[in-house]
Amino acid sequence: MVQSVSASNSSRRMTYRQINPDFTISEVYTNKHTIKEQYKVAYTRSRLSAHSLACETGRWNRRGRGRIPLEERLSVCGQVQTEAHVITSCPLFQHLRYLHSFSNIKELFKSFPINVSCKVIYDVLSLYE
Repeated sequence: MVQSVSASNSSRRMTYRQINPDFTISEVYTNKHTIKEQYKVAYTRSRLSAHSLACETGRWNRRGRGRIPLEERLSVCGQVQTEAHVITSCPLFQHLRYLHSFSNIKELFKSFPINVSCKVIYDVLSLYE
């Protein structure tokens, strides 16, 4: 399974490889934490691409109109709205990047305490629910 995910060029799998390049189980699921449940849910949704960002909602069949091409799934700033975009470059979340000093998805998921990562992801995704 790891080989098929590693070899795939689908946008979901490429994002997952950015988030979890070593294909490890997150400590959110293995250790006991005092992380709020809604933060854990947001964290899991981000790992599974089960959120309401345009990169995902554009995949859904819209009353027979089919998928929206990825290049048309835009953020309010006019860029393609992907997980990487909202976390690393969208002006809406500049304050979070400044507050926590992260610059990419891998850094957010791997270099911060898990409770901080979960909270930041919750803050990002909650704007799109």
